[in-house]
Amino acid sequence: MKFTKLKATPHKACAEDAPTDFYVRLYRNSAGILSYVKGFLCKMTENMSADSVQSRQAGFVRCCLKLFSPLLVKEEAPYENPWDGGEDFRIMLESEKKKCRNEICENITEMLSPTELPHMFKNTVYSAVPTVEEKGKKLMLVLDCECYRTLSEPELDSLCSWWEDVLTKMNTVLSNIAVRTKRMGKIYIYLHYDRGWTIEPVYHDNSGGDKIE
Repeated sequence: MKFTKLKATPHKACAEDAPTDFYVRLYRNSAGILSYVKGFLCKMTENMSADSVQSRQAGFVRCCLKLFSPLLVKEEAPYENPWDGGEDFRIMLESEKKKCRNEICENITEMLSPTELPHMFKNTVYSAVPTVEEKGKKLMLVLDCECYRTLSEPELDSLCSWWEDVLTKMNTVLSNIAVRTKRMGKIYIYLHYDRGWTIEPVYHDNSGGDKIE
């Protein structure tokens, strides 16, 4: 028994798309079917190449887009409001937010997932996943999008407007939930607020850097 390496050559247009090396187990009495096996492998390679071309034509993900928006996190202040006897809150510093990053990310993704894209983005955006990332030394909410192509300015505006509406609605629910953390006690997360709130779309270029559109 031995292994023989056969090389199946696809059409020229597809030569770069499909693997061409196959290993076939041959027995001493199998020489008569060698030409048949080789023909079969050539046909299989041709089909693989055709499937690859069809998949590309159907639309592979070609670019990644991230929508960054700031997070406002408050914690219960260690004192009570002397005027009405109720609890007071204070806005957490960035260094404090990072100490409870896991809890923030867990609660945000649980609230926003699964993210269902509207039908109008069917042919432009493949997927959209909410998460939390650090950008510019700040902890930010991110909608990580995989797109079939670079979006036009109107398409990008529509995507940002839709995401802003989602965050505005979910903010009402999440900001009223006391999230317990191991290091900072109870915190309250705000996805949308009036002061200093904006969505920043960022494409990632092939060099690995950020390209702001």
